[in-house]
Amino acid sequence: MTIARHAAMAGLWRQAVDLAESLDTQAWGRQVPWTPAWTVADLVSHLSGLQSMMNGESQPAAPAPVEVTEGGSPFDHAMAGTVAARRGWTPAQRLDELHRVSEAHVATLAATTDWLEETQGPVGTTTKDGLFRVRAFDVWVHLQDLREALGLPVDVDDASDGAAAAHQYVLGLVPWMFAKRVGASEGATLRVTLGPPLDHDSVLAVVQRRATWDPTADPGEDLVNGSPGALTLLVAGRGTAQRWRHAGALAWAGARGGQFAERARLF
Repeated sequence: MTIARHAAMAGLWRQAVDLAESLDTQAWGRQVPWTPAWTVADLVSHLSGLQSMMNGESQPAAPAPVEVTEGGSPFDHAMAGTVAARRGWTPAQRLDELHRVSEAHVATLAATTDWLEETQGPVGTTTKDGLFRVRAFDVWVHLQDLREALGLPVDVDDASDGAAAAHQYVLGLVPWMFAKRVGASEGATLRVTLGPPLDHDSVLAVVQRRATWDPTADPGEDLVNGSPGALTLLVAGRGTAQRWRHAGALAWAGARGGQFAERARLF
């Protein structure tokens, strides 16, 4: 799948800005379901604050010590200082930063020519393409968090290029999750079929303790099938496998299909 990276990210940031601009005083204070220590204001600060850091901007000082409460991923915990540093900001300040950093991010992507060049990402060294995809993943997932916090339905069927980039990031980690999170044994196989915007249909096979895609492998009855959006939210810890099965967005069969649905998580 070929996408214009800057345009894809611009679409994700536009959704974030539109939702943030729609917030009233009460909405800013709503709790975020999957990051219970955060309000909507905190979530917006996470989105803009992380991008501000990655853009190389100077950062406001965080209070000391920073209180970290239970809930959320280890990465969310690592961002506690960035969020706390902005906790006293007004909505206007939050919106100003969100506009500024998102526009700068899109401009940087538009000017990039070597996508294989190494750069620093949130969790270490990656390529500029890898950084684009992990940022698309983070923004897309938190867009769904924001929608849930505001009482809006999550958009598991989002077929935009930004969503595709987020889901491609997850798809790239599916072999690792099958081998490491699920603990699939030597010779284990699993068919994974995902609809638009990925339209992926292939088989994972574990050889020498590594899982790779092998469309010629026999998966038997073991299968995971569904929406790329539901898979992305599942592995990001946004609800149980049963949540997405009941929504009609994810299905599985066989022992390994069930194990993947229950154990495949990024965090």
